[in-house]
Amino acid sequence: HVLSHEGLEVAGTRLSLRSPRHTHALETGHTTWSASVALAKYLEANPWVVRGKRVLELGAGTGCAGIAAALLGAEEVLLTDLEYAQEALSANILHNLPPPR
Repeated sequence: HVLSHEGLEVAGTRLSLRSPRHTHALETGHTTWSASVALAKYLEANPWVVRGKRVLELGAGTGCAGIAAALLGAEEVLLTDLEYAQEALSANILHNLPPPR
């Protein structure tokens, strides 16, 4: 079972950010935080910040900001989080981004 964060669009792509339905209260990596949505929209308005650059997102959670950076032309994006968040993070990357070239 998953919860979805639908409706966020970045660079013409509607993101579908999923997280497990049943999580422990301390598993904050399963939340799409408002700050990550705000950062994604900031990057969309200012794509020069990431275009052609290498991006590292620490504590990526559902991957919202890092996925946005990739969609906006970052040369390389590395998303990290704790082990418990890896499965959902990987699924979000696969679901929202084209396969790497």
